[in-house]
Amino acid sequence: MTLLSMYKRDDSRTVYRILAQQAVRYFDHPRAGTESKILLTNLSRLLERYRCDAFTYDDAPGILEVFKTEGEELRTNHVSAGAKASLDVIPALEAAHARVYQQLPREAVVETLKALFADLATTAVPDNENRREDFVKARLFFVALFERLEERHT
Repeated sequence: MTLLSMYKRDDSRTVYRILAQQAVRYFDHPRAGTESKILLTNLSRLLERYRCDAFTYDDAPGILEVFKTEGEELRTNHVSAGAKASLDVIPALEAAHARVYQQLPREAVVETLKALFADLATTAVPDNENRREDFVKARLFFVALFERLEERHT
C-alpha cells in the first residue's frame, strides 16, 4: 500500500526515508510524549505493511498521523492522489532485514521490533542487557533502511 505524505512533493520512498531517519534519532535520544507515540505508531504501521507485503496494493493510501501545520495549500489532495511508486521501499526493508536480522523470519522481525516499541512507549531505555541488545539491533535496522532509501533517493 502506498503511504502518502501530506505534502505533494513526497512519494512513499521519501516518507519512509524520513520515518527511518526519525527512528534513528529516537533510538539515539529516546523521550516520552506525544511525538514519540506518533513515531512508534507509524513505525508499527510500516512494519505491518512489511509483514503483510502491503506495498503492492495502491488502492487505498495510508496516511501518517501528524501534528497540525501551517501551509495547508501545500497539502496533498488524498482523494485525487494517484498511485505513487513504493517499489524502492520493499528492497530497502529486505536489505535492512538481511543486514541486521539475517535468517530471522519476517514475522519474527516484526514481532521483535513491535515488542521493543511497546517497551519504549513505557520506558525510555531498556533496563537489562538483552533488551539493550534488541535496542541496538532495532536502531541498526532503521539505519540500514534509511541508508538504502537515501541511496535510492539521490
